[in-house]
Amino acid sequence: MEGVVKANPTVVGMRLALADRYLEKGNYDKAAEHYGVALKQDPRNPEVQAGAGWLLFKMGQTEAALRFVDQALAIAPTMQDALWFKANILLGGRKDPTAALGILRSLAQRGDLGSDLREQVRRLITEAERAGGQ
Repeated sequence: MEGVVKANPTVVGMRLALADRYLEKGNYDKAAEHYGVALKQDPRNPEVQAGAGWLLFKMGQTEAALRFVDQALAIAPTMQDALWFKANILLGGRKDPTAALGILRSLAQRGDLGSDLREQVRRLITEAERAGGQ
């Protein structure tokens, strides 16, 4: 996929797909490189903002992660991935199960969630409730 991105350096979607692959494999340096380029190319793209936020969270930078995810939600307030990322960051990074539950319960009520995300939301709701969220 590197070759495809190299041949099409201005196609943000391809760059995001590559960055996501690196992120999934735990290669945060390479993911950061591609998210950085994508942010320069399309700074108002909520997918870029949310993905960069998730990467920052994975790298242990909770507050920076929340800023990026909040920027994505300012552009696209109902974006599933950004909401999912924010709930995870609030629960795992900020240790705020109540705030996470508010988002998760809202996601659980949506009719447009795929079955995988719906199951992940259910599991995280249980985790947040066990952590003392209300």
